[in-house]
This record gives sequence, C-alpha cells and structure tokens, in this order.
Amino acid sequence: MLYRSKTAETNAHELNTHGIGKKSDQNDGQRVQSNGIVVAGTDDENTGGTDLIENAIIASFQRLPEHLVRAIETRRLEESLQTQQRHDSTPALESLRHDLGQNLGHVCSHLNKIVGDVLYNEFEAGNKETVGHLGELLDLLSPGCQKVGGSQEVSQQDGGSHFYMNPEDVGEALTFEVDERVVEMQQDKQISQNPGRRKRKDQSKGQKTIVAAYGSLQWNMKIQSQLCYLLRVALSQEHADVGTCSFSSNFQKEALKVRDSGASQGMQLIGATLEEVCKTLEVGGFVDAEEFMAELDSSCKEAAQIYLSLDNAMVRRGKIMGFADAFINLIAEVLDDIMGVTGVRKMKRGARKRGKASTEDGQYADHDINTPKVKLPKSIAFNREPYRHGNWRKTPFKPRPYVRLESYHIVEEFARDEITKKLATKKTGGCDGEHCKRRDTLGEYSLEKDSFVSSCHCLSRNTECGPSCKCDESNCLNRAVTKRQAVKLGIDVEEIDSWGMDCYTRKNIQDAILESQAFGEYVIPDYDKASAPCMAAATSAGQHAAVAADAPSPSSNKGIQEHDSIPKDGIVQRMASEWIEYTLMPAINRQGPRGWDLNCALESTLSVAEAQDDQRSVRAVKAIQQRFEEVGSNYFRLHPKGVGLVCKREDGIPPLTFVEEYLGEIHTPWRWFELQDAVKKITGSELPDFYNIVLERPKDDPDGYDVLFVDAAAKGAVASRMSHSCTPNCQAVVMACNGRLTIALYTLRHVHPGEELTFDYSSVTESEKEFRQAICLCGTHMCRGSYLYFTGSRAFMQILSKHHNILHRQVALIRAGSEPLTRADLARLKKFGLGCSCLGSKEDGSRVPSWLEKWASLICEYLEKEYVCLKEELLHKDPYKRYTEAAAAAEAKGVVSNRVQNIVITLDKVRMFLKQQSQTQEPYLRILQESEVINHLWNGPKSISKRLLRGCAHVLAPKEALTMSDGFKVAEMMNNNIFPDNVVRLAGMVRERVSSADEARGKLIKLCDAIRQLDLEIGGGLTAAADAGTLYAHTRMWFSCARHYKNITSPKVPINLEDLFLNRGDADTSVPEERQLSSAQSLAKQHSKNPALRKVYRPTYAWGQLSGWFKQTVNDPTASLSAERRGAISLPDIESAFKQGSTNYLDKDRPDMLEQLDNRPDSMWKTGSLWQFRNESKIYGTPMLDQAWVQVTGTGTNPMPALLSKLRAAKLPPTRRSNSGGAPENGYRRSRGSNSKNSDIYVMG
Repeated sequence: MLYRSKTAETNAHELNTHGIGKKSDQNDGQRVQSNGIVVAGTDDENTGGTDLIENAIIASFQRLPEHLVRAIETRRLEESLQTQQRHDSTPALESLRHDLGQNLGHVCSHLNKIVGDVLYNEFEAGNKETVGHLGELLDLLSPGCQKVGGSQEVSQQDGGSHFYMNPEDVGEALTFEVDERVVEMQQDKQISQNPGRRKRKDQSKGQKTIVAAYGSLQWNMKIQSQLCYLLRVALSQEHADVGTCSFSSNFQKEALKVRDSGASQGMQLIGATLEEVCKTLEVGGFVDAEEFMAELDSSCKEAAQIYLSLDNAMVRRGKIMGFADAFINLIAEVLDDIMGVTGVRKMKRGARKRGKASTEDGQYADHDINTPKVKLPKSIAFNREPYRHGNWRKTPFKPRPYVRLESYHIVEEFARDEITKKLATKKTGGCDGEHCKRRDTLGEYSLEKDSFVSSCHCLSRNTECGPSCKCDESNCLNRAVTKRQAVKLGIDVEEIDSWGMDCYTRKNIQDAILESQAFGEYVIPDYDKASAPCMAAATSAGQHAAVAADAPSPSSNKGIQEHDSIPKDGIVQRMASEWIEYTLMPAINRQGPRGWDLNCALESTLSVAEAQDDQRSVRAVKAIQQRFEEVGSNYFRLHPKGVGLVCKREDGIPPLTFVEEYLGEIHTPWRWFELQDAVKKITGSELPDFYNIVLERPKDDPDGYDVLFVDAAAKGAVASRMSHSCTPNCQAVVMACNGRLTIALYTLRHVHPGEELTFDYSSVTESEKEFRQAICLCGTHMCRGSYLYFTGSRAFMQILSKHHNILHRQVALIRAGSEPLTRADLARLKKFGLGCSCLGSKEDGSRVPSWLEKWASLICEYLEKEYVCLKEELLHKDPYKRYTEAAAAAEAKGVVSNRVQNIVITLDKVRMFLKQQSQTQEPYLRILQESEVINHLWNGPKSISKRLLRGCAHVLAPKEALTMSDGFKVAEMMNNNIFPDNVVRLAGMVRERVSSADEARGKLIKLCDAIRQLDLEIGGGLTAAADAGTLYAHTRMWFSCARHYKNITSPKVPINLEDLFLNRGDADTSVPEERQLSSAQSLAKQHSKNPALRKVYRPTYAWGQLSGWFKQTVNDPTASLSAERRGAISLPDIESAFKQGSTNYLDKDRPDMLEQLDNRPDSMWKTGSLWQFRNESKIYGTPMLDQAWVQVTGTGTNPMPALLSKLRAAKLPPTRRSNSGGAPENGYRRSRGSNSKNSDIYVMG
C-alpha cells in the first residue's frame, strides 16, 4: 500500500485509500486574481484607442501628488523585478510611458492592483481629493486591462438568498469575485451622505471584519427593541405569532420573512438563542449599529463553534458555520431596511454590474459573461455538485522541468545505507510458470485487497518472477519492471497540457445528453418533488456546493451525490458517462491551449462523428451545444490541470501493462518532515507540491513494514506527471523486483487512444479548508468532488478521542517504561508488520530500546480496539446510513492502516533522536518511588504541604511577619508569637512526619480541610488553595520525565532554494525568465543561512512526538505537549492559588474547573484563569491520569468520584470579597500574590 503524501499541510494523515498523491497543478488552477475585479466590455471595445489610453493614463498620473506617483511607480518596478538602477536613473512618468507603449495590457493590469491598494489607503486616511483622482485613474486603467483579453457584459438580476441561492442568481455567483475595497470606495464616492456598510479595522484584534457603518443615521431604542423582538422570534422553536406585535406593518413582514427563513431554522437546529445579545438590546445597551453587528457576528460564530464541539455533532463544519453566516447576513439586510440604507449585499451586486477588472498576464482570461436573462433548465438549477469557484483560468500552467531518472536518487550520503536497507526485500518468486505467459491468464488488480488477483503465485504477492521461478524469462510477462519494459514516451504515450472539468460541469454536460435521449430513452426526474434548489458553486470562493447541500462526505468510493432518479447500473447513464470519458475528454485534451473552450472540442467531436456516421455522438454534441447557447459558458467551464500523460497507441494500451516506475529523490521519514518544516518556515506556504509519494514496505516482507518518501518534483520519471482521477485507469503498486522494492504503475483496464493515463492520488488532509479548495477535475462519473480525502472529521477521530486521548497516551508511555516486553507484545508487533526495518536489528546493534518496542506494542493494542469500535460506530451511528457491514469494515481497516503508518514514522523520528552520540536510552517517563512521593507531598523542604503553609502565612500573618516567615522553620513558626494562632495550628500539622505515601495523602487532606475552615472564618481568600491541595491529595500515581536527554541539531536540509522561489505554477509571464531566475537566485542567497534549514530537537522532543504519534506535521511536538498537559497531566502550582486579584475564582474559575473535571478530564485547562503551571519540580500526575490508568489497565482505584464529591460538598465563604490589598475586617492581611519577591522561598521543615 502506498500514498501520495500531503505532508506540508497542518495535519495530513489518516485513511487508507490504496493510492497515491499529486503534483501541485490542480491547486494552481484556483489562484484568485490579485485585485478580483471582473473585466467588462466587448471585444470590439477593446481593440482601439491604445494611444489615447496611454495619454489619458499619463495625464491622470500628472494630476496626482508627486509622492504618490513615485510610490506607485516604485512598487510597480520592484514587483516587476525591474532593477533599482533603472528606477533611480529614469523619471517615473517616462519609465511608465515607455512600458505602456511596450505592453499596455499587462502594465495596466499590474497598475490596477497597485492603484487599488493605494486608493484604499488614501480612503482610510480621509484624503477625499486624492481618492477622487485615483478613482478616475482606475476607470482609465480598465480599458487598458482589456487589451489582455475581451469579455462581454453580463445581464443580472437582483435578488438572491442568504445561504441557498435562487437559481436565477447562480450565474452571478459563478462569475463574479469582487474586490470589496473598491466597491466601498465607489459607494462612498457616489453616496457620500449615506455610505451604507463598509469594512473597518477592528483595533482590538488587528483584523478586518465586516461591520455596519451607518454614519449619522439615527440609532435609537426603538430600533433595538425591534431587533430584540426579531431575534427572539427568529430563534424561538415555538414561533410566536408575529402579527400581534405593535410594530409597523413593514417590520411585521420582515419578521415573518425572518421567522420562516432557512437561516433561522438552521440557527434553531444548533440551539442558538443569542440571549445575551437580546438582553443587551432590551436595555438599549448597544452604542450604535456597528457594535450590534459586531456582537451578533461574534455570538453566532460562538454558538456554531459550541455546537461543533459536541461529541455527537457528526455534521459538516461548513454547513454549521454557513448557518451562522447566513443568519448574520439576513439580520444585516433587515437592519438595512429598518434604517433605510443599502446593505453591503446590494452594494456588491451593483458593483458587479459596473465592475471592471484586469487579467494577470493572460493567465486568467476575462470571464465569458454572456449569461442571458433566461430561466435556467431545472437540471442546472438543481445541480448541487462541487464547483471550482473564482477566476476562470484559460491558459495552461507552465510545465515544471525535471531530470529523468532510471532509479531512485538518494540525496544525502549519510542516509544511503539506511535507505538501501529499507529498499531491499527478501520477498522472492517461485511460480510454476504456467500463468505468467499470456496476458489473459495474469488476472487483475483488486483495489479492495490491494494486490493482484492472479493464478501466478508471484504476481498475487506483488512480486515479479525471478530466478527461482519455473517460467521462461523470454516469454514471462511478470518481469517488466526488472527488464525495464516500460511504455515509451513519444511512441506509446506523450506528455501534454491536460484539461479537466469539475463535477458541476460534468453533470451539466451529462444532463444535457441524457435529456436529449441521445443514448436511449431517459426519464427526466421530477425536480419539483426533489429538495429545494441549491447553488452549484459555493457561497464563497473555493467552497463546495456539497457544504450547502450537506451531501455525504466524499470519503467513500461514491461520488459526492448521485442522481436519485437514475439507477446506478442504468445502461443509458453508463453509455453517456463512457462517451464523456472516452470521446469528449480526449477531444478536449487535443485542443492544446484552447482546451478551456468546450465549443472547440464539441466541433472537433462533431466532425469526427459525422464522418463516421455516429448518430448518437452527433445528437449528444448538438444537445450540449444547444444547452451551451441557452445558458452560456460559465456553466461549462474547463480548467487546466498541468502536465498529463495520454495514450498515443492507435490500438490503446492493454490491461496490466507496466507503465513506468514512480521514481524521484528518496528520503527517510524524519528527514522528509524536516524538509517540509523548512519549506513551510521559509515560504509560509501551506499547500505543498503533489509530486511526492509514500513508498510502503509490504507487511509480508520478513523484515516488516516501513515507509520512505519519494519526491519527484525535480527528478523523476514520466509516471510522476500522471494526473489524478477518482476513477483511474492505472494503479501504483509496491512491487518486489529481483531483491528490491519499487513503486510501479500498471494499467487497470484497456486505455483508449487519446485517453489520459491517471491514478488515484489518495492524498489525505485534516484541513477542512484545504479539502474544500481541492476541487477535483478528473471529470469521471465516480468523481468524489475533491482530490483529497478529508480525515479531520469526528467520524474518524471519535474513537481516538474517547479511548486514546492525551491521558491514555501517557499511560502507554508510563507502562512502556515500567512493564517488561513480553511474547504477547512481540506477537502483536509481528501481526501489524512491525519488524527489523522499523525497529532495527539486534545483530547490528540498531534495535530500539525495549521500552520503545513495548510502547509500539501498546499502541497496536489500542488499534485492535479502535478497529472494532470504529466499525460499529460507522455502521450504527452514521446519520447518513452510508455504510454496509463490508464498507464499515473497509473504512475502519483503512484508518488502522494509516495509524500503523504513523507509528513507523514516529519510530523513525525517535530512533534518529536516540541514536545521536551520548544520548541516553532510558525510558522517558518513570513512576516515582514511595520515598519520592512522600517527600513530594509532605516531608520534603519544597513539599506541597509546606508550600500551602507558606501561602497561608502570607494571607493570614500580619504585615510585620511577612518578611520573616519565609526564613523561619516550621518549629520556629510554632513558637514565635508574631504569627497568629491559625498559622501556628497549620504549622503544627505540617511539622508532623509521615512514613508512607498513603499517610501523606491523608495528612494532606486534613491540612486542606483545616485551610478550608480558615477560609470560612476569614470570609474567603483560601478556597483556591484548599481546592489545589485536594487535587494533589487525591492523586495516586506520580511520575517524572528523564532529565538526561540532550539537545541535538540536525544537518542542513538539502533544499534547492532557487527552485523553491521560482513560482512555476502561477508565474508572471510578462517578466522574462532570466529576470525570474535572477530574483529566485537572489532570494536563495538570502536564505542560504536561514536557521530553518537546521532543525533543533529539544530534550523532551521524543516525549512530545510519542504523545502525538498519530499526527506528523507538528513542527515542535514539545510545545504541543507543554500546552496539552496543563491540568490534565500537570496540576497547577500551589503558589498560583494565592494569586493577588483572583476575585473571580468562586464566580467563574471554580465552576469551570469542576465542569472540566467532570466532563472533559483530558482537556487542557484554559488560560486566563488564576492557575499557573510552571511545575519547577518536573513531577507529574493528576487524579484524571489515575482514572485513565484504571480504564486502560483495570487495576487500582479511580479517585475521581471521591474527588468530585469532596469538592462539591465543600463549604464556601458566604461573601466574595475583592482582593484590594487592604486589611479585611478580621485584621488579617491578604496575600501579596505569587509575584512577591519572596515567592521562590519555601518554609523549611
């Protein structure tokens, strides 16, 4: 099994999908134009007046202040990679005039973006006169931009909904992406007295948020009362009778509309009440509409987040957040109507009709905005498939050059031996020679079994025949890899600029064919009885329509959505699908640079069909053309995918043909993730190249399972340029070939002439944002909608969260260091395929420490449980009922397989860390001995008891004793009359010695009881201390982290920085290649000594990595562990319980703590409370961890019930006094807090 890795994303892992990943080309197709304004105007308008445009632009520049002219021109030259010398020696306007004459369209396009940014800054600064001049300049630049490529003006209709769009508005949503900054400024210029809504800077958060800015319009109590009533009605499950209210008839109509809207029903679904917002409105608490809208936005998003945090919320995050956004927009529109202004939604619509935009270097040609004012066919109106949103790119991507390899390239010499060992295999052949002579007896490849189903004993084990086989080498068909009998570039296959379509376009094409009856009788569905229409594109750039439709997750092999009325095995549908894939798609790819134009492909297909008298194809083409003419090209977009490989053989390529090895630069796991970390730190990029793939050693190899990472971006073979498909015609297989392992690609079926060779990348991600952006363009009938598998949903994390949270993972580490390695452990490791390759060999002394082997076995033990639980969860608790018994078992098996991959990656990282010179091999976590526990809790000079005494003395003792108490021993405190009696009583208790850990816990409970009694006597101030001491007293097991591990710094990672800074996917074609190269070389030189090129591993690295073994892209697991263990693994410092100013403890911090102990014992304690977690002793343990120990091992006593009972039964002070630093009524002085100069001095025993 192998995977196309996607490791530079935040948390990429999870899910066995038998496949491979992809290059970055599909991502590049989603780049959004920099300024986002759509170019309008006809082709005829764009053809003349070049000189007039140039002169007008120069004249407009001359009216600007000199400093702005210089700023704009300086930025233009710098961004165009012009040299600074030219800027200094050439006057700005002369330089600009020269460049306008050379390339008007591209210069105007570039200026359009820069002037837009300057205009926005001037607008924010209030320079109205300058804003006016810049606005005129923008108007002049637009015609110049259109010289890049023309477009037609769109006709649009007002209206639209807030979450689900009306069919009439779909065209608008598909076409336009407006820069709101320019919209705001145009509106401000045209409606200076009534600016509507705009963006403003949120000073508290430093980010832009959409808020209402209603200028001098009256904001009064009546409006707030109306809004309060509106919110209560909208979010009430009972839906009160709106008609009985005393407000105006217009308002009642608005309230009725809100009450019945889908947005309100969505908010009801997630249980949102917005009660705090309503209460503030009731008393007129909002200063203006801006404050109200900001609070509404925050409250709605918070309600959605709370709903998503529930364990049983097995729904799409995008849908829930969409409810919140839709409701906010709906209330904003009502508020617009109440106050008599034009809302931001209407502003956008008006701007879209007027808006103009530039294209960037011809990469994004202008939208073909010829959408007529016609009623959309119902099949389009009800099309709910994923759509690639944003600007429509109509030019191919620039190919990325690569060096062709014939074997794997080991980049670093120090890794050669290790990688060579991992590539070696002991799997050998041994067939009888009867079933590998003819292709029809070879069998086939099974995706379910992840192996060949063949009568040939070798091939059925993913092994090539070898010397031990009885077959004749000359006529054996199972030796192609060894003999390098791959397809030949230029003869069998050829590399092309490939094109694709998303699910939305494909469905529109297929529906047009089916409704034409071109391939037979077809019953058109009754759409009126189906669900309400939904926009085909997303509500925002890059989103899936499936979010709005709440379509099933594309984690299975089914498409995002299949037409309910069409049987899955329907002959007509199957014929239409095959025609699209085997006839239309090859015709599209034959169009070269015109591949974006469906009409060209249709004309080509039509001419061939007519010549061959293929009437079915003729009818199909004409049906698509007719639909195309009815609605326009925006419903039939085709997109560039990058370089692809197509079949050139006239007779096609037979099944089980060896295509090529997937070769490239090869890395060990620890080094691969160092490379990814460095790339991300240097470039800030979160979307990686998809040229990398994971080579997984087979589990049936005697040396066991392991992984290596292959990167084919700079060096590789033609297989690395194959495109992704959700229904591929090729498969990547790890083959054992003459003693070595390699990734080989084979055809799964007959590949037709002109058909693109594809395989399933099977890339996975936990990032929902990236999943939604990764729109698939394979265009097949089983397309999943996204070329990534989304594994971040609760459906695949719920078992881990319940049975293997941070507490359970610490239990595994503690057990690994305290329990012996048994035969059962070794058997379990062998069952999961973990052998010498990932654990090391005892013969050469590379075996990992026994505690690490034990840890791996314990994690595998959890995986056995996860498989059973996840299978049942998917089968019985999936709200969509998508899983059969077999499907649930396959899904659970896939998750477990990926868990095993993460185990071996973690082992590789930890092995690297442990094998460094002078590094200790002792277990990371060690249970404290009895004597250590006694000293920690009671007898030691820095014990919990003495720290409690010292804190109480600071609260209870008079001022003159404070400077003395830290130096006093307990006995002296008892005999010195300067301390009050209650301190002396506590000192007497602490003075007593204990001889066992249980006795120490009992004494500590009594001490906390005494402190709690004092807390009642003085009216508060010691509650937190008593609670903290109670937590320590109820902890049974204490452990420490090994302190002898050392920092290490790895060698400099081998990154080609020059290649890294060449933006090949979206390069500015107006800039000569030599200048782009020069810029990349300059940046590479600047970063040649970047600290990110060497990774520093801290002493606790392995603890953090083993704790978070299931996710690999966390750059610093030590930092993650430090955060996760707050409260759950490490109890709060005693000193923080006496923190000055902690007046909210009884009101907030204590209830929050009790709720967390009861419901979320494994969660990190939140920041912002009085608790601190410095833990200078580095001793860890909590009652919550004890509870997890009992759950996992079945031994010991769970202390949590007794702890919660004691904390809840505790008597609290009747008054909650403010800690102002003065003396309370009882004459005792409150604590000066843990920040005191004496806070590090302890009472001596």
